[in-house]
Amino acid sequence: MKQKIGKAMIVVAAILIVTSCIFLYKGFDKKNNYKYSEYSLIEDVNAYVGGDAYNYIINGTYFTGFVVLAGFAFIGACIFCVVGIYFYFIDETIKDNQVSISSFPSVAEEKLPEI
Repeated sequence: MKQKIGKAMIVVAAILIVTSCIFLYKGFDKKNNYKYSEYSLIEDVNAYVGGDAYNYIINGTYFTGFVVLAGFAFIGACIFCVVGIYFYFIDETIKDNQVSISSFPSVAEEKLPEI
């Protein structure tokens, strides 16, 4: 059962990594792909208002938002991947290699040397 959960978490991690790459691409596209033409509305790319400075501020804000989303998606993917690997691989090996506590000598059984 835990192996199925581990597989599902690894799949979710892969989806989050792809989502992170998409958000990162969209952020850099907003920042780097800007064109404003005063004479034609068809040629405008990532231009929202009439002034260049306002468009740079708006595109910078979009860039920041998309990069933050990409970062959170990547951090979530790392967390899901580590927990998924733990459930899929490590949890079974820990159960197989456990040592019982009764095999160690108890502190109460040991006697102190006499003075």
